[in-house]
Amino acid sequence: MVREYYASGKVQKEIMYANQKPNGITKTYYETGVLESETNYRDGFISGFYKLYYPNAQLELVYTIKEGEKVGDFYTTTSRVINYWRGIL
Repeated sequence: MVREYYASGKVQKEIMYANQKPNGITKTYYETGVLESETNYRDGFISGFYKLYYPNAQLELVYTIKEGEKVGDFYTTTSRVINYWRGIL
C-alpha cells in the first residue's frame, strides 16, 4: 500500500498496488480525515465500483465501471437512478 499525505500530515490517498499497477481499493480523504472516495482498480484500470462521499461523510453517488465505461445504474443520495449504457447516459 502506498499513502500520499497533505502538507498537514494527514492521509490524502491510499493506493493498493500489484505488479506496479493500482490493484484493489484506492481511497481518498478530505483533509479533515473524512473518506472522500473509494475506487476499485484492476491491473491499473478502474474496474468495478466507484463511491463518492460528501465532506460530512454522507454517500453522494455510486456507479460501476467496466472496461473503462460506466455501466448499469448510477445512484445518488437523492435516490435518483440514472442508467448508463456503453458509457452514455
